[in-house]
Amino acid sequence: MNSSTFILMITAFATLIGATSPIIVALIQSNKEKPQIGTKIYLPDNVVLPSQKPKIRWFVVLFFSLLGGFVGYGMAKLYSAPPTSPTVETTAIPITPKTPTPIFTSSPSILFNEDFEDGKAQNMTYIADGWKVIADETGNKVYDIDNSTGSNFPAINFGSANWRDYEIKLRTRFLENKDTWSIIYFRNSKDYSAYVVSLDLRYTSLNYNPKGNGWVKITQREYNLKKNIWYWVRIEAKGSEINIFIDDVLIVSANDTRFNSGYINIQAGQYAHSQFDDIQVKSLSK
Repeated sequence: MNSSTFILMITAFATLIGATSPIIVALIQSNKEKPQIGTKIYLPDNVVLPSQKPKIRWFVVLFFSLLGGFVGYGMAKLYSAPPTSPTVETTAIPITPKTPTPIFTSSPSILFNEDFEDGKAQNMTYIADGWKVIADETGNKVYDIDNSTGSNFPAINFGSANWRDYEIKLRTRFLENKDTWSIIYFRNSKDYSAYVVSLDLRYTSLNYNPKGNGWVKITQREYNLKKNIWYWVRIEAKGSEINIFIDDVLIVSANDTRFNSGYINIQAGQYAHSQFDDIQVKSLSK
């Protein structure tokens, strides 16, 4: 029972006492002075008894009425008074709005950044026909190349011939088509010599391409990729060390000293439909 309910009950009880006290006192007095029934008293004819009406002590009635009234009034005032509470000092806490974390962080080590969200492919030095920025099923902008009916290798170039030690990071996926593979050239020189990473549904391979005269395999690993799934691909080239990661899993690792600098070239394979997004190149030089 809370305090408000208790006070209300006391108020009601005190008011009830004040209202019924005249009746209670009258009944007590009436019963006290009432003659006993069933007893016969014979008196001489000349003796007359006084009236048997009960005497009510009105000062008692008045006392209980006043007492009940005062108690009821006091309880009613106490109940109706607004509760007091201690004063609590509060200090306003400033709220700092959260800023969305950008996909890329600006840094002097960042050599290239492109997420295509502005609808453009910027800082590309060469773009073959067929490449276009589109929105995927989530509304995210991606770079799309549909080569499902072509036997060529449509490519885009970006970067500098002076880039030496760097990390390439990007997202790619293969869409439903006859064949599915994507190709990434790095440390690409003017005579078309370069290292080549081939991403296929069946395997991932590291190759070198001497002066554009065809790939020579350095190493290969079977690694099943699936269609319509986005994969993070990361290529680290520092000195003679070359490491290739897919979703942060090291797939291929090699040491090779044939090429030490050059730009980057990305291609869609023959009869493939590929998409790329969130391309970033970061320097690994000290």
